Amino acid sequence: MPFKRWTILYLLLLATNVFGQYYEPAKPVASKILIKNFFDAAMVYPSDAYDLNKSGKVEVTFKIDTAGFPFDFHLKKSVFPSLDREAIRLISLLIWFPSKKNGVPQLDQKTMSLTFNKRHYQRIVKERGYELPGIFEIEQDTNRNIYNFAALDMQAQPLLPDSTISLKWYVQQQLQYPEAAAKLDITGTVRLDFVIETDGIVSNIQVTEAVGGGCDQEAIRILQSIRWKPGIRAGMAVRSYSYLHITFKLEDARQQPIPNRQASGL
Repeated sequence: MPFKRWTILYLLLLATNVFGQYYEPAKPVASKILIKNFFDAAMVYPSDAYDLNKSGKVEVTFKIDTAGFPFDFHLKKSVFPSLDREAIRLISLLIWFPSKKNGVPQLDQKTMSLTFNKRHYQRIVKERGYELPGIFEIEQDTNRNIYNFAALDMQAQPLLPDSTISLKWYVQQQLQYPEAAAKLDITGTVRLDFVIETDGIVSNIQVTEAVGGGCDQEAIRILQSIRWKPGIRAGMAVRSYSYLHITFKLEDARQQPIPNRQASGL
C-alpha cells in the first residue's frame, strides 16, 4: 500500500513538472502585414536575376537569440544565388520577441519564405515610386547592430516633400481622423516604436500604445509614408531605434503628433 501511494505521488509530481512548464515560441515584433509592407518597400531585385527572369520562393531557416535577433542563416530552398542573398538580407533585419520557457528567454529556430516575382516587383516599384531605396553618400554599416539615440553622432532625419516644413506639420496635414473612431468618440495617443534602416526605410513597426477605432492603422499609414536619412555613427549610416506619438482629438480635424528627438529632430 505505501508503495502504491509513493508511486501515485511520484507520477503526480512528474506530471506537474512536465505540464506545468509554459512555452512561448518566438514571434516577430511586427505583424505579418507590416512585415510584408517592409519587404515590399525594401526589396531590391538583383539585376542578374531580373535579366535572366529568375523568380520563385526562397526558404530560409535561422535561429533567434535570447534578445530576439536572428542569426545562423541557412537555405532550406534555394532559387538563385543573388535572390537567396536578398532574401537572407531582408529576413535578417527583422526583430523578434524571443522564445520563452517559464518566462525565461530561450534560443529558437524558425523558417521564413520570401517570394520573388518580376511582375509583382514592377508593380511595387511603381507604387513606392523608386527602384532603389535611399542612396546616401556615406558608407552603410552592415553588421546589423541597432543603436539608440544617445549612441548616434547624428540622429535620423525625416525626408519630407518640402524641406521647409517640420515633421509635426507634415503629420498634421496627412492625418485623416478614422470614421469609426469619430463615431465612437475615440481619442488618445498612439505610440509607434520602429527601426530606421541604413537605407532610410522604416522597419519593425510596433504599436506599443494603442487607441483603436482605426487610429493605430492611421498612425502607421502616416509613418510608412515617411522616408528617412539614416542615423550616423562613426562616419557610417547605421540602423537606429526611434518612436513617434500621434494624438487623436475629436475637436481638432488635423491632429498633432507629440514629437521626440529621435523621431523628428524637433
